[in-house]
Amino acid sequence: MSTRTRNGHDAWTLLGVGVVALAAAVLSFSSLQDLAERAGYTPKLAALLPLAIDAQAVVATRAWLATNTPVRARGYARTLALAAVAGSVAGNAGQHAMAAAHAVTPWWVVVAIASVPPVALAATAHLAALLATHRPADEHTARAPEPSTTDVGERATEPHSERVTERPDDARPSDPVSARTTAHHTDAVSAQQATQPSRTTARTKSRAKRSPKGQARARALFDRHAEAGTVDQLTGSDIATAGNVSAATGRRWLAAWRSDHDADRPQLAVVGESAT
Repeated sequence: MSTRTRNGHDAWTLLGVGVVALAAAVLSFSSLQDLAERAGYTPKLAALLPLAIDAQAVVATRAWLATNTPVRARGYARTLALAAVAGSVAGNAGQHAMAAAHAVTPWWVVVAIASVPPVALAATAHLAALLATHRPADEHTARAPEPSTTDVGERATEPHSERVTERPDDARPSDPVSARTTAHHTDAVSAQQATQPSRTTARTKSRAKRSPKGQARARALFDRHAEAGTVDQLTGSDIATAGNVSAATGRRWLAAWRSDHDADRPQLAVVGESAT
């Protein structure tokens, strides 16, 4: 037969903890009650002194060990629990020391015992206020940073032409004129999708307007590659570096200029072939 509880604790361990707690509470209660009677309380009222001290220790310890206790309240609960335990130990030891020596209760002991109830009340009320006015400690954990507007804009302006999947060789048109027309149509659609206005690209567009020289340098680089017939080797990063703009802006410019450049080549080829 298993001795484990539903929470995974050993039943005998829990039983032992309960027996120790009960025995310690009864013995401490008796000693602190006798101490309160020494201070001048009646037997009925003297029973309230151990209740105030031990109950405060239990409440503070539970708040100290709870996982959802706020950080500031946990520190105060730890101090209050240790102070309550120390007060209980001092009261038990003092009572038995005076009883063994048959000593008369000093006046300062009476004053200290009389100050315990109001101090315990104020300390417990302050702990309750801290637990009620502060957020749990787990809400102070760091949160993952949200993506900035610029990053979202750059991702939104990426040209779709880079993500177009090429068709197999057997599915491509064999006619050269049809192939050039299809390529022109694909590039035109990609450029149109890449240049659609978006709210998230406002910063990129405004930055490009403030740097016309950078756009001119980038355009000059594109024209040199166009004259050399190496436009296909040009990348968006090259355009961005030449124009001193973001990589997304460089890819957008390259897609638009490449679309304009490719739009003229099929028409010239068709006119030349028809003339022959």
